[in-house]
Amino acid sequence: MVSPQTTPAITNYQIPTGKVYWTDDATPGTEVDLGNMVECSISNNVTTKDHTRTYGGSRRIDKTIVTLVSGSIKLTLDEITQYAIGMFALGTVTDHTGGAGWNVTALTRTNFNGLLRIVGDNSEGPQVDWHGYVNLSPTADFFFIRNNDDWNGIPLEGKIQAHPLYGFGLYTVRALHEGLTA
Repeated sequence: MVSPQTTPAITNYQIPTGKVYWTDDATPGTEVDLGNMVECSISNNVTTKDHTRTYGGSRRIDKTIVTLVSGSIKLTLDEITQYAIGMFALGTVTDHTGGAGWNVTALTRTNFNGLLRIVGDNSEGPQVDWHGYVNLSPTADFFFIRNNDDWNGIPLEGKIQAHPLYGFGLYTVRALHEGLTA
């Protein structure tokens, strides 16, 4: 039996922060810290089909069924690393200087599938972790030059896929300081 959280309680308010780790299908068993995130969010998508009754002079919805459920994820990486550039460029990363630099050959991969692990490390409110299998792809521009003083970022979006262990994503909610898993 799951013990319920006490509500209302100010300890349930959260200012989310955390770490995001990636295990690419191309390198199984190698988990990579994706660095600082500007944002990371998950959305549930529900598609429904309405049935209408036409009696009585106007149509009325008398039944609604769910025909599709899916999930999506958005993240913005702001550390410019070989993994971040590789994901943005849909590319293959190679070391060209014995560890002092790297190349990314763009558009050599058609997808980035793998396990994403989010570990909540916020100091205010419950810490929420998430594990899931996703397909990631870039969603906006990478700036080489900007006419303002904004930080650069690498925005990615993904579709949450079914996984034998995590289903369509496994959430773990921990009370503050219950034990960080990373």
